[in-house]
Amino acid sequence: METKIMLPEAEIPTHRYNVVAGMPHPPATPLGTDGNPIGPDALAAIFTEALIGQEVSSERWIPYPGSVRDVYRLFAGELVDYEYPDEAIAASLERLPVVGWSTTSPA
Repeated sequence: METKIMLPEAEIPTHRYNVVAGMPHPPATPLGTDGNPIGPDALAAIFTEALIGQEVSSERWIPYPGSVRDVYRLFAGELVDYEYPDEAIAASLERLPVVGWSTTSPA
């Protein structure tokens, strides 16, 4: 299965939707090897501070960093091919709802 997306530069997303912000109950705090909840300090051993901030955020819309948007701009307007080798994965992805993109700052 192959999906092709043409993305004009003007439609490069500025924010991503944080699905956790829309959940009635947030996911449980990650647990350490001792079974106790871990905090951002423990996560810092393997994740960047910016990524941890995004993961623990309760904001509905999280802005993409400028550096990420710069990379998107490099490929804007080009044909992007996505191939899923496993048909079961491809079929399950087709059933996912499209949450949407924001090309402007959310109100």
